[in-house]
Amino acid sequence: GVVEKGVGDVEGEVRAMFLGFQERLGKKVDARERIVAFIPEYAAYLMNRLIQGTDGRVAYERIKGKKPSILGIEFGEKVLFKVKLGQKMEKINARWEHGIFVGVKRKSNELQVATVDGILNVRSVRRIPVERRWSEDCVSWVKWAPWCRYKDAGDADGEVPEGVPVEEKKDSEVSGSRTIFVETREKVPRDFYISKKDAEKHGYSKGCGGCSSWFRGLSRQPHTQACRERFKDLLRDDARVVNNENKKREFEGTEEERKNKKEEKKEEKKRKAETEGGDLEPEVEDEMDVAQMEALVEEWMMDIRGRLNGVVDRPGFGCDIQGVEGQSKGGEDEGEDPSAWDDVHGGDLPVDKVREARREEVGYMGERSIWSLRPVQECWDKTGTGPTSIRWVDTNKGG
Repeated sequence: GVVEKGVGDVEGEVRAMFLGFQERLGKKVDARERIVAFIPEYAAYLMNRLIQGTDGRVAYERIKGKKPSILGIEFGEKVLFKVKLGQKMEKINARWEHGIFVGVKRKSNELQVATVDGILNVRSVRRIPVERRWSEDCVSWVKWAPWCRYKDAGDADGEVPEGVPVEEKKDSEVSGSRTIFVETREKVPRDFYISKKDAEKHGYSKGCGGCSSWFRGLSRQPHTQACRERFKDLLRDDARVVNNENKKREFEGTEEERKNKKEEKKEEKKRKAETEGGDLEPEVEDEMDVAQMEALVEEWMMDIRGRLNGVVDRPGFGCDIQGVEGQSKGGEDEGEDPSAWDDVHGGDLPVDKVREARREEVGYMGERSIWSLRPVQECWDKTGTGPTSIRWVDTNKGG
């Protein structure tokens, strides 16, 4: 119980430091980053010097007989450290350089600072202004691990962690965050469990990796499909096999029902669109010569021009582009003067100017051949929905 409590305390301290580091950076940090490997050791260092027991003393004080001193620098903070003197003729070089604080060496109390070249043990550090302490450098500069502090380290006790792949980092920089996929459908039921007792009772299957791992005393490996079929036939009356078959049938029935409901919903939506609004585009055959296409486009343009003047020659044809009266307070059919409304700034607009602007816009689209006519059914087949409806948005851009 005491050990479990200690493990839980360390986990809580590591979690708190990791969350605090992310809070300072202002973004999420992947747990595979190399700087995360330095957190557990520094967390234990702080716990031994800050957490008091029932006797009012910390662990360091019980061992050393004196109170500890803690440097007030946060983990992962960018600092200035004093460079050790090297060869002669170096007086012109800088005496202080930037590094990332990642911990304290327990035996000598030297501070561990991460640079691009490795992890250095230094004696003197200085803090820099708050606005410069936290940046992407706090993560990217740490390229080593506590057990391998620099290149070709003779005392290295393992390899440097792989870290986050470069491809994932680039995707994260482009999108701003990593994409998380959530499984919404029920997963396929797993196959029945084959135990080692079953293999000892009925014999091991030749060529099966799972049976071979049991026989040779190695780590567990998956069974081949032929091995599973063999045990399924031998254990056909066992509750494991019977329950597994029932779960698979239920899953297949649920998937079939979901598929049917989806198809029914799609058909219902299609029928509703046809009964309420009719076809949003004229039916056009896939094979059509240039002359027929030009004639159809010209007919459509005439219909649009008629709508702009308040005359609807063929209702339901084209994209249902309304005339000015469609968005107005009154209409010519009602015996009132037509008026237009500014959809962006509000207020009335001159009707003749609006009609002239709409004609210019439609004429420009016709000259540029911006659209091409396709059957409505093609849109339903490819997207599952009908064509997107449009409307005029009138506004005075001249102030």
